Amino acid sequence: WVIYSIAAKQKSDGLPATAFTCGALIIGTLLLIPLSMHYNIGDTVHELSTIQWLLILYIAIMGTGLQYYLYGKAIEHLGPDTASYILYSTTPVFVVFLTYFLFNDPITTWELLGTSCVLVSLAILLKS
Repeated sequence: WVIYSIAAKQKSDGLPATAFTCGALIIGTLLLIPLSMHYNIGDTVHELSTIQWLLILYIAIMGTGLQYYLYGKAIEHLGPDTASYILYSTTPVFVVFLTYFLFNDPITTWELLGTSCVLVSLAILLKS
């Protein structure tokens, strides 16, 4: 992740975020091929249902492709430090609220306290 962030910042002068993201995902895929061959993942691919394939596509597009693209854009505009602060500090906050809205999971006092600490810390970091 660190290598990607540094490379994304250095490429921001000439290469569009979409091209850089596409290249990074292709390299990542190529690096995973030997691992998948080692674990014989190809033997079970034909057994996946249509729903499972749709879920894989959703994760690939929304959870990976879109996330990398947006992170690359954030690095272009904010720099790697600020983009990382925002990404890593707000993830737990989003998880708390998403589990509330998606799964009706109650938000506890500790989660509200933790969310407050994260947001205050982020505000302090962004001001300095």
